Amino acid sequence: MVTVISQRGLRNNSAEIMRRLQAGESFTLTNNGVPVGSLTPASQPTALPITRRASRRGFDGFPLRPAGVAPVSTILDQLREDRL
Repeated sequence: MVTVISQRGLRNNSAEIMRRLQAGESFTLTNNGVPVGSLTPASQPTALPITRRASRRGFDGFPLRPAGVAPVSTILDQLREDRL
């Protein structure tokens, strides 16, 4: 049997719904009482491959800020100077 849940129910009870999905239960999602989709358990849990290693410097050593772009603190200081 498929359980019907609303968009609000999904939002408010997502952890419980995830546990029930893992246990094999299926759901029909509704929006304003109209069915809009279904949630079904995955046939096999699969791990997504990690293609890039994250670090404080960004991904794979690429900087988080593009070259030539001023730091946010500098831009904010310039904007504040305009108001004085």
